[in-house]
Amino acid sequence: MARLTILTPKELQTVYALPQFTDEERDTYFSLDPREKQVLDEFRTFIAKMYFILQLGYFKAKKQFFVFDVQTVADDVTYILHRYFPTVAELSDLTISKPTRLAQQAEILRLLDYQICSREWKQKLQEKASQLVTIYTKPVYIFKELLNFLENHRVVLPGYSFLQEKVIGRVITDERNRLEKAEKLEEAEAIKGISPITWRHVNLLGRFEFQQSQNPINIDELIKALEQKIVWQKQKSTDEPLE
Repeated sequence: MARLTILTPKELQTVYALPQFTDEERDTYFSLDPREKQVLDEFRTFIAKMYFILQLGYFKAKKQFFVFDVQTVADDVTYILHRYFPTVAELSDLTISKPTRLAQQAEILRLLDYQICSREWKQKLQEKASQLVTIYTKPVYIFKELLNFLENHRVVLPGYSFLQEKVIGRVITDERNRLEKAEKLEEAEAIKGISPITWRHVNLLGRFEFQQSQNPINIDELIKALEQKIVWQKQKSTDEPLE
């Protein structure tokens, strides 16, 4: 089964890719307030300090965390060296341990008053998507509303595959099944209205079960009567005055 397409490659890049800052954006996202500087001073090594500033700036921009190396973020590293560490000429390595990286992320969440997308919040996302799917017909609109929902509640953006498959794809499938079932029930009600006698002798598979008569059933007449009944019901609902 093909995956649900929600975002175009360009949109996916915009939402989930590592930020590509301009100089003006670096001035904004890599600025540190007094609380952030206090946390920075708690890290002992120069590399840990550099990684913290980068993680913090990227999170401010994208509300998610990234793993990166010095080559990938070379321009940002150069900017931070000039601004905060002018005595350091260059940086050849940006490797920190996983515990340190996770500890920095916890500090960033605390500083910016954010929380991870826990199991509880993933359930809330599914509930929200179930509401949105009755309003929006395009998956991308549901996705954008979920992004707003997460941002309003200050929750870290989960991965694209999770939203694509476990949330939006699932609720769209459930809604499609619900509508198909409702349509079948509506058709069944229309058939019931054609003739009580006919309904008594036709099963849900569309096969008649008359035992007394040997004459064949005219299916074309049945279909014609059904179509007339549906048209009549639509005309009736249209002609009824609004209250």
